[in-house]
Parts: sequence; C-alpha cells; structure tokens
Amino acid sequence: MILSIHPGGGRYTTNIALQMCYWPTEVCNLSECHEPLFSLIDDCMINGRKTAKVHYNASGWVLHHNTDLWRRTAPCNNAEHGIWVTGGAWLCHHLWEHYLFTGDRSFLENQAYPAMKESCQFFLDFLIPDPRTGLLVSTPSNSPEHGGLVAGPAIDHEIISSLFAITAQAAGELKRDTAWTQHLLEVKDQITPLKIGRSGELLEWGKEVDNPDNLHHYLSHLWGIYPGASITPETLNLFQAAQTSLNLRQDVPANWPRAWKINLYARFNQDAKALSYINKILTENTYANLFTSHPPFIISGNLGLTAGIAEMLIQSHDQGIKLLPALPQRWSQGSASGLCARGGYIIDMAWENNKLSRAVILSNLGGVCYLQGLEQQIQVHSNGDSVEIIRDQRGIQFITQQGQRYELAFSP
Repeated sequence: MILSIHPGGGRYTTNIALQMCYWPTEVCNLSECHEPLFSLIDDCMINGRKTAKVHYNASGWVLHHNTDLWRRTAPCNNAEHGIWVTGGAWLCHHLWEHYLFTGDRSFLENQAYPAMKESCQFFLDFLIPDPRTGLLVSTPSNSPEHGGLVAGPAIDHEIISSLFAITAQAAGELKRDTAWTQHLLEVKDQITPLKIGRSGELLEWGKEVDNPDNLHHYLSHLWGIYPGASITPETLNLFQAAQTSLNLRQDVPANWPRAWKINLYARFNQDAKALSYINKILTENTYANLFTSHPPFIISGNLGLTAGIAEMLIQSHDQGIKLLPALPQRWSQGSASGLCARGGYIIDMAWENNKLSRAVILSNLGGVCYLQGLEQQIQVHSNGDSVEIIRDQRGIQFITQQGQRYELAFSP
C-alpha cells in the first residue's frame, strides 16, 4: 500500500491523494502494483455496508473521504468535507480501468463487478429529487475540501453518472443483470446535468457561486476530464467549459495539484502548459532526493507527475489510441517503451523532429486497434506481412491477433 506521508494521521485520503498514487499503474505497465488498492476496496466494502445502513438506511456500500489501516468508512474530520460521499465510487473506477487495460474477465466477474454493483446500489438509495427541478442530486455532500455542505456538487454527479455507465458496461460484458442495468441507466439519465457559468466555466457546485478569481488548488469539478473520461471533445461545450475552469484557477505552488494539472492539460492536448507544470514541480516542489514536498513529503506528487508524462505520450480513453497527443516542442526527439493502452496493448515508440518515426504494438488480447490523429502516411506489418488498414477522418484501424506484434512504418 502506498501511503502519502504528511500531517494527516497516517490516513488514506480518498478524495484524490490515494487515487493519484495509482494513476500510473496501468498505463506504465505496473498493473500488479494496483493489487494493494483492490485489497483495500475489498476490506472497505465490509465496513462500508455497515456505514451505508447506519448512516443512510441504504443498501450497498459507501466510503467517504478518508480511510485508514482499520478501513473506516464513516464520515470523519470536519463535517464540511468529511461528509463527502463518493470516495468508494471513485475507487470503483480503478477496478474498471484494470479490466480495460488487462481484459482479465475473472477479475471483472469475481472482484470488480460485485464492488461496482454494490456501490451503485448505495447511490440508487442515496440520490434524491431536487424539489425545484425533480432531477436527482447527491446530498449532503461537498466539493472536496473546497467550501461547505452543498447539494449536487459537479464531481459527485460526474463520478456517480460514470459509475452507473461503466457498471452497465461491465454487466454487459458478463451478460447478467439486464433488467437491473436498464433501470440503472434510466436513473443515470435523471441525475442533474453539469452546468456552464457566466464566464464560460464549468460550475463546480451546479449554480452561480463560482468565483473566477478563486485560486483554490482543488479541481474536483474537472474529474470528468481526468481521471474520468466522461467529458471529451464529443461533449464539446462541457469540454471547453472545463478548459476555461482550469485556466481560471491559475497556479498554486503545491506539488500534487500541479501534477493533476499536467494530466488535465495533456487531455486538452496543451503540451506547453503540461510541460510548464512538470518544470515547476521539478524546480519548486522537489527535494534533492526527488521526493516531492508537501511538508514533509507526499508521494502523490511524484506519481501524479509520472502519470502526467505518460498521458502526454499516450492516451486511450476516448474510443481509440493516441500516440504523442501532447508532445512538447522541446521533446523533439526521444523514445518510450512498455507503455500500455486500454484494450490490452503494449507500445514501444520513437520520434524525431516531433513526429513518430517508429512504433511496435503488442496485442495481448486481440481485436480492433484504432489509432487516432495520425497525420503521417503509415504501413503496418506483422511477421513481415502487410496488414490491411482502414483509414477514416480520425485515424486508422486494423485487426490484431492475440500475442502478435505489429510494426508501424511512418513516411517522413
């Protein structure tokens, strides 16, 4: 178990710090390092069922913003942030991500899906109608460590809506619970949607109380950009609003918020901004031994930065794989090996003059490999034979076989 060391009582903070420690695991080919977190989830489900029943008279399981070696799941610390109810739901996304990268069906069936389903069951009981609109809201809650108690913070609705969607996908993969998942998706559509404010920003609390001059270091309402994937260019208005929110928040000199911004700017394909935060962390937030400072030390800054660099080099969250989506001009030449993409792909690549010069893709699962955003002419070979590719407006796709390697040749 990775523990962030700072004056926090040795707890695992589940409103981002714990999760950030595991952001690099799948994309950086360290999937087995995810296992301690999955064990923690198993433990928290046991206590979380009791908390759900006692605190909310609800089924399923719940984990608030903090846990520890004894796997407490009830609200703790100050009420204004201790009541945040979505920590367990966020952790469930790590289970799903592990399946997307590895295709481990036994893991999905026996460990991931039961936790995801029980988390959904809690929120089916927990969500209530807003008396003004009739739409469902998450309350009582807050936007983690930023402001007081509210009804319907954006991060809750992003996480819960995404949880319902991926749980329905998981059930579909396993061919079970058809009627229940149909109900789940119907409830998902009743959750209060995200809103855009007067300044074009994504509203953190779903109402016009956001302050454009707010410098708070939490960016909770941008969860749907990263680590989530519910806000993409396909949802253009929200995508642009989230980008406006990120730009308005400006900079706070702390390491892990800067690490989060690297990942966010990578998702926006803003390579110069992402690189600037890498440089800030290395020059302003890092000790001589390379530990990141959050006195005395917090490792989530190190690991969040690692995930951010990987996100600049490879992305696979939006219906395909993007190679070098946020490559800075200063990284004009280089290589990376062993990076992973959803769908069971392991990728080695090299680039010169900021363009891909070579890539080798190992397909662990087989299936359709879809590469987005490739402007260069490309040929694909496997075992010396040419592979048929199909090109569309967004990229190319080709059929892969399990265990086969595919060499990509790029024209200058």
